[in-house]
Amino acid sequence: MLDEVAKTKHVGRPRALDVQIIQRIVKMRQDGMTIAAIAGQLTQDGIPTSRGGKAWSTGTIQTVLGSRTARCMYIEPKPARPAFEPAAASSER
Repeated sequence: MLDEVAKTKHVGRPRALDVQIIQRIVKMRQDGMTIAAIAGQLTQDGIPTSRGGKAWSTGTIQTVLGSRTARCMYIEPKPARPAFEPAAASSER
C-alpha cells in the first residue's frame, strides 16, 4: 500500500514553507513565545509567508503549528498541575 501512496500525484498547492522555517516557528513556540510574537518576529525578519506575503498573521502561525510536519516536531505543553498537598491536620476537633 505504501508503494501505491508513493506513486500518487500530490493534489493541491505544493508546500511553500521550508522545513527550517517550520522548525524555527516550533522552536519559538517551545521557547514560550506567543503566536502573535512569533508572527511579528517573522514579519520583522522579512521571512516570506507560505504564499510569498510579507506579513505573517496569527492564523498562519496557528496553521503551521497544527500541520502534520510541525506536530511531529512539537507537542503543545499542558499547563502544569499544582502538586497535591494534603490538608494540614487540624488540632480542633
